[in-house]
Amino acid sequence: MTPGSTRLLLAPQWGRVAFAEGAEPSSAAILTTINGVDGADLEGASGLMGRWLSVEESVIATLVSGGPNGDSLELRHQALSGSTLEEVIGAHGPATELQVVALFAAVLAALRRCHDRRLVWGAIHPGGLLVCPPGLEDVPALRVPMAGLALMVAAARGSLGSSGGEGARFALGPAHGVAPEVGAGRLPSASSDVWAVAASMSFALLGTPIFSGETDALVRHHQQQGVPPEAADRLQQLAPQLAPGLLQALSPTPLLRAGALLSLQSACAEILGPEVPMPWQLGSPLISLAAYAGATPFAQRYSVRPPLAVAVTADHFDHADVDRARLGAALRQLDVRRTLSQKSQAKKERTGLKVTVIVLTALIAAAIVWFGTRSRPGVRTTLSPSSRMLQRKRPPPPKPVRSLPLFRKGDGPSEQ
Repeated sequence: MTPGSTRLLLAPQWGRVAFAEGAEPSSAAILTTINGVDGADLEGASGLMGRWLSVEESVIATLVSGGPNGDSLELRHQALSGSTLEEVIGAHGPATELQVVALFAAVLAALRRCHDRRLVWGAIHPGGLLVCPPGLEDVPALRVPMAGLALMVAAARGSLGSSGGEGARFALGPAHGVAPEVGAGRLPSASSDVWAVAASMSFALLGTPIFSGETDALVRHHQQQGVPPEAADRLQQLAPQLAPGLLQALSPTPLLRAGALLSLQSACAEILGPEVPMPWQLGSPLISLAAYAGATPFAQRYSVRPPLAVAVTADHFDHADVDRARLGAALRQLDVRRTLSQKSQAKKERTGLKVTVIVLTALIAAAIVWFGTRSRPGVRTTLSPSSRMLQRKRPPPPKPVRSLPLFRKGDGPSEQ
């Protein structure tokens, strides 16, 4: 890609996600468009975006700029580079308790500060956390690319779409990376953030998700049952100091997780001690992971889609009105195609409904004619033997017996 060009990464139900190449790697950006809908709270989403613009946390990819544009909300995030935690653990193997603490200590501290400001992250999972490569000594080793996106989408749209769709996965993560209540349809919260970060830490320790299953529904079922005993025993063996906080944070209900974040922070402080070396300096427990922390750009983790015929400058969202219009036109074309497809499907469904109504009407009319024919007088019907037995004539009643006279003629009292 040449500087200034863009590439479409995702086209979820709620909007678009594109990558903008910069003249320098540090100027590359992720451009997110959230399309609002009638009845949703686009102003609330814009207000939440304004609060994220004021956040300065090195653990989180910076929200550089953003704002409403008609019926949509546009965001420009810093584009990060690095290997995902899932990739690093898959290549290196499970991490030690000290390595997990060195990776997540800054994440836990930043998460608590954001929660104090009533800001929820949302997407925290092994496939979404990036291990930044050596050479970036001024940033933590582990970073979050798209914090806060889920609630902005939910406010502007009213929902995140289907739980298995690419839009929900991008904003939240896969089933094994989201808390059970979020998987059941509730919005992310501070408690679900704590669950998600504990699940990621457990993944780094075990090398596999602590909750797994063949389907998303089966994963959610296992999450609602709590940590399996065998997994709890392994956590106790691999990370005796972290295990109590992790098991509490992975409780199936938010109420049971209260205080888990503070417990994890306290355990990390005890393990690291007062002097914490920089992530990739000599003496750091992360040195053995350095060879697996690649420099793959965040945008290259998505399938290649047709490029957008629009050039995006560094101040795209602030000044480049022409480029914004072209980008909007390209995105609207995609919406038109989707709308036409939906209309065609709806037309087929209406045609099928009409045919069903006609067939049912014909059957009802035939039934009425048939019953009417049976009820006409003079129509000969065939009776079964049992019916003939019931319709046999009854024998006539016996004739009355004539009474005999008590007196012969001439012997009655009146005649005497």
